[in-house]
Amino acid sequence: MDVQTSFKKPGENVRSPRHSSGENPILVSFGKRVRAYRRERGLSQEKLAELANYTPWQVQKVEYGEISVSLVCALRIAAALGVAPGDLFGDLSD
Repeated sequence: MDVQTSFKKPGENVRSPRHSSGENPILVSFGKRVRAYRRERGLSQEKLAELANYTPWQVQKVEYGEISVSLVCALRIAAALGVAPGDLFGDLSD
């Protein structure tokens, strides 16, 4: 995993950790948690999108770790799923 450890000034590019496959493990882990909680609650991607004020396409991309979400969006997803925001983040190592 390639991780840039130096601090950056606002506006400078910061690289995200990525596996050799190009996937960001943090986004993939977050997405897996979103998908697991959504399925546990019996929600479709469409229903979660409606509750979180997202599009079904965005929910699908989040679940597969293909897009990142802002903190506000993560909070909306957590509220829509009825979980604490920290439940979606956990230790992010799985």
